[in-house]
Amino acid sequence: MKQQQKLGAESAAKKPESLVDAATSLLRDRILNLSLEPGSRIDERVLLDRFSLSRTPVREALNRLSTEGLVIIRSNRGAYVAPLDLDHVRELLDAYISCERTVGFLCRFEDATLVPDLRAIQENYAKVQKARAYLEVTSQNASFHRRIAEATKNKFVTDYAHRLYGISRRISYYVYQAETREKDDFLKAGDSINAHHKQLIEIIDKGQRDKLVAMLTEHALLFGDRVQRIVIDKEMDWYNPDWGGQLFNQCDS
Repeated sequence: MKQQQKLGAESAAKKPESLVDAATSLLRDRILNLSLEPGSRIDERVLLDRFSLSRTPVREALNRLSTEGLVIIRSNRGAYVAPLDLDHVRELLDAYISCERTVGFLCRFEDATLVPDLRAIQENYAKVQKARAYLEVTSQNASFHRRIAEATKNKFVTDYAHRLYGISRRISYYVYQAETREKDDFLKAGDSINAHHKQLIEIIDKGQRDKLVAMLTEHALLFGDRVQRIVIDKEMDWYNPDWGGQLFNQCDS
């Protein structure tokens, strides 16, 4: 009886956490696929009604997403999707390239599971890229780079890298959509990413430090070129109402 009570208590303790995880994942996906427009106010009441979530998980999810850099919480004004203007994008690209070079310098090749993990992630990336599952492509790509960052065994570098990769997913999603709509360059660009990932795995497997730094830099610059062409040069409008983004109120002017 005591064992059953214990298990029941553990189950009850885990349930709120699972709701928080679900709410976090839901909101993160809506932000990354731009259904929640950059700079817009997040209406908690709409989330509660539309997705049958309670207030506590929603607020905890917003706090988590705030630490990821995707949400800004303003005292007495509520939560807002983090803005994504052109200056923000330029600064992000500079930070991204710098971070990738740091990861290359500090990556520990003696990490025994690094190469197998990267191969498994890359296999998944290739599948979702071929299927044009854009949001999942951003997830697998971020996972690939996070795994290399984790191999630095440096918490500060890893935390910084994770934050950048998460924020970059939102821009990547927009780029993928735009590449498909305009000239259908998504699969072509994806082939280049696949090739780079395979080269990175081979370089890491051989323990070639200089080549790793150079390849990560080239890879980051390729991302920057895609963003420059699609986002910066055309001074894009992030929000496309066809994507179903009706979960927000406009940010106060």
